[in-house]
Amino acid sequence: MVKAKKVSVLITAQNPQELRAKVDELKKQDYPSFEIVATLGGTITQGYNRAIRKAKGEILVFTETDVVPLSRSWLKELVAHVRPGEVVKGLEIYPPVFDFANTACYAAIAKRIPLNERYLCYSDTEWCRRLARHGIRTRTIYAAGVLHLRRPVSKKALRWAYLYGREWVRLYREGYFEEFGSIVEQTKHQIAVARAKLRGIADECKAMSGRRRLRPRRSSPR
Repeated sequence: MVKAKKVSVLITAQNPQELRAKVDELKKQDYPSFEIVATLGGTITQGYNRAIRKAKGEILVFTETDVVPLSRSWLKELVAHVRPGEVVKGLEIYPPVFDFANTACYAAIAKRIPLNERYLCYSDTEWCRRLARHGIRTRTIYAAGVLHLRRPVSKKALRWAYLYGREWVRLYREGYFEEFGSIVEQTKHQIAVARAKLRGIADECKAMSGRRRLRPRRSSPR
């Protein structure tokens, strides 16, 4: 029997209650050998870098507090797809672009190429592009699904909009914009495949529902 690889699940948050709820949720996963490395405070990038340094697992799994796994086998499914020399991105419903919401890789990758703490946002995009420059590819799988809940818009929305715009300019200046076209095309392809898969599931559910309606009712015994 093959021994399960030791996994570190990384999570960072600003709110202790939010963090505690996420840790309780992760403990329900049925993977046989994993630790939860939780950090509180600082930017998201700083929190993940602290977690990466603390992690003892051979494989790192990144998640976020507003992400809900679709099953208790989510962690097992995601880890099964991890290979040396690449980062794996699991299925995400509502998928923006590449982010840390459902991502995994061997620890050696993240420890050798940590996140750039100068980025308050788009650190995930910047990391993904920097990995590519080191010959590490990012592979999307349509398994290990999670539901990424959208946070309600707050009074800080305008400030975050400014930060996102500023960080996008920084990506442009540091030479990542030349790769933007390929990112867009890759994302469009991934969304098209995911939509087709979800349409297939929806059609199958409708067909099954129709068959149930057509099934004659059993008469009750007299």
